[in-house]
Amino acid sequence: MSGEHRRSWILPVIVVAVGAYFLVTGMQRGTLSAVTLKPVNWAGIVLMAAGLVPAFMKKPTLKLLGVALCGIGAILVICL
Repeated sequence: MSGEHRRSWILPVIVVAVGAYFLVTGMQRGTLSAVTLKPVNWAGIVLMAAGLVPAFMKKPTLKLLGVALCGIGAILVICL
């Protein structure tokens, strides 16, 4: 509704908390190990960080550009 106050921060907090829980339990069990990052992976991290700012802007074109940069950066980090 138009006058309704939305709590848009609850879902990201839950997702981060669950991710942190799985990270901690995976490290305690020894199922996670450190990975060396290649220059392509570092470039992906930089693209993801650069895409965060426009992804939260009000203009739809900038928001789309930010989401695209984050997606391309994630592909570089995960796949290459």
